[in-house]
Amino acid sequence: MMEGELLKKDENKKYMSKLNLLFFKAISEDCPSIEDLEEFLFNFTRKTGDNFKVIESQTPEFKELSEKYNLEYFPATMYQEQENIRLFGDVRGELEIVLEFFREYLENKPPIKPETKEFLDSLEEKIEINIFSTNMCPACPVMIDVALKVAINSNGKIVLNVFNVMNFRSFVDKYSIMAVPFVVCSNGASWVGVKTESKLIEELRSR
Repeated sequence: MMEGELLKKDENKKYMSKLNLLFFKAISEDCPSIEDLEEFLFNFTRKTGDNFKVIESQTPEFKELSEKYNLEYFPATMYQEQENIRLFGDVRGELEIVLEFFREYLENKPPIKPETKEFLDSLEEKIEINIFSTNMCPACPVMIDVALKVAINSNGKIVLNVFNVMNFRSFVDKYSIMAVPFVVCSNGASWVGVKTESKLIEELRSR
C-alpha cells in the first residue's frame, strides 16, 4: 500500500485475535447521539469479533479506568491493548474508516520508514499528537492514518488523541481552528492539513 493510500473498507472483516474495545460513555451537550454511537461501536465489534465493553459514567470503574488511561474528555473510545491511542467524540461518518484501519493495524502492524524507527527508538520522553477532525472531513483520515502508523510502532512513546472537534467546540476557540485536520503536538509543533510520515517526523524532531 502506497503512502497516503487508505485501506479499503471490509464490511465483514474478522480477525484471528480477539481484542477489547472500551467505550467510556458520558453524555455531553456537544455529543447528543451517545446511544447511536454506542450501537455503532457494538455493531463494529460484532463484525470484527472483538469484545465490547461500555464503561458508564458515575461508576467507580469509570473513574478508575479514566484515571488509569489518563482520559480527560468523553465520550472516549480505545482498545485496551493499545492505550496510547484514543478517539474522542463521534467516530462515525468519515472517521469510521479510522476505526477500521486502527483495528487492521493492531492485527498486522504497518511498516514504517527506517528513519522513523530510528527517531522513535531515540525518544526519551513521550510526545502527544492531538488531531482535530470532523466526521465530514475526507482529508482527516489520511492525516490520522499517518499518525496511527507511527503511534502503533512507538511502544507507547507517541500518544495519539483524535478529537471530533464538533463534539469539543471549546478547542475551536482555544486553538482558533478554522480548518481541519488541525494538529497540535506537545513539543510545540502545529499545522493544518496532511503531512507524510517523513514530514510528521520532521515536525516531531524539530522542537
